Amino acid sequence: MITDNTDIGNWSIRDNNSSRTSWQTAITLNNVAFWNNMRAGTIIMIWNRPITSGGTPRPSDFNKNDGYIELDASNIAYFGGTAGLDISPAWGGSSLNFAGNGDIVELRTSSTAHVHGLGHASSPGTEWTAMSRPKLNHSNNASSSDAI
Repeated sequence: MITDNTDIGNWSIRDNNSSRTSWQTAITLNNVAFWNNMRAGTIIMIWNRPITSGGTPRPSDFNKNDGYIELDASNIAYFGGTAGLDISPAWGGSSLNFAGNGDIVELRTSSTAHVHGLGHASSPGTEWTAMSRPKLNHSNNASSSDAI
């Protein structure tokens, strides 16, 4: 968050396909008290799956008072949209399904206004080029286990 006391309920996060030409269905942050009054500088870690490929549950941290939270997108108490529709450990929906060859993640307000975009790919793609600023691209593909 950039400023203190930001309310991000009903904001959405969406990602693109690997060629960066088509948006996948967004997940929405539920309009609940948890997303109200977020502190400036808060780091929000959203796991796209509730467990690792090895079957280990992802960690959770719901204490936003320390400026860091960590939760998975299938948690229907905090997320709507396609998140939570398939809460099995192998949740395989297209939302937040990041492609190694390239992808874009966009944060949008409740009115779908662009807040920020992050991407990775060696060539921009049409949706990246058309996206408003601010945005940041890592001009490389991602390998398994990479963090970008």
